[in-house]
Amino acid sequence: MKSDMLGNGLWVLNELCPSDNELSAISFTNDHDLIVTGGFDGILEAGNQFYPSHGSYDAYIVHVNASTGVPIAAATGGGPGLDMFYGTDVYSNSVLVTGFFEYVAQFDTTTLVSSGGRDIIIAKTEGLIFGFNEPGDQKITVYPNPCDDLVMISFPKSSGQKQIILRNTSGQVVFMADAIATEHYQVDVSSLPPGLFCIQILEEGKSLILEKLIVY
Repeated sequence: MKSDMLGNGLWVLNELCPSDNELSAISFTNDHDLIVTGGFDGILEAGNQFYPSHGSYDAYIVHVNASTGVPIAAATGGGPGLDMFYGTDVYSNSVLVTGFFEYVAQFDTTTLVSSGGRDIIIAKTEGLIFGFNEPGDQKITVYPNPCDDLVMISFPKSSGQKQIILRNTSGQVVFMADAIATEHYQVDVSSLPPGLFCIQILEEGKSLILEKLIVY
């Protein structure tokens, strides 16, 4: 909430996520706008954009207009585990954040694998102060999910060959397939133990997408 010097309310920042979210830190831009960070579960809304989480909690950065209280830019990242930003600062036109991630997490095009449990993350993002970081329009379909035998993975249309990496919650690779040129690929997960897994899609060595898979 923002108020004037007499304590009169000017605006209130409503919840960014209708299901569950946590605001952990606030910093200010040179124009006195707010940069807020934390974690969310479900779908985070900033302006007219929607950012789905990959697992239990994803980390977020949101730029809020100080005059209106309206979120005007956002960036999110995470994986199937618990991921959170706990500190933030603004340096020139960049936003710096600190926090932690669990197991496997993707921030922009960088995929991180923890050494076990939670690892510390320090990140820097540019462009957030000036406009939207559009959520990726690259999506995959995983069906059925949950699954206990054969799962079909459908890719967005692209000219490049793709690679599938399937990891468990400890970050260990349990399945890998290379040089996939089709738009659909079937994976047999019947030999995997029940639990939560992370599907990572790469194209020409660049990580594109993280998606969770539940095996029962």
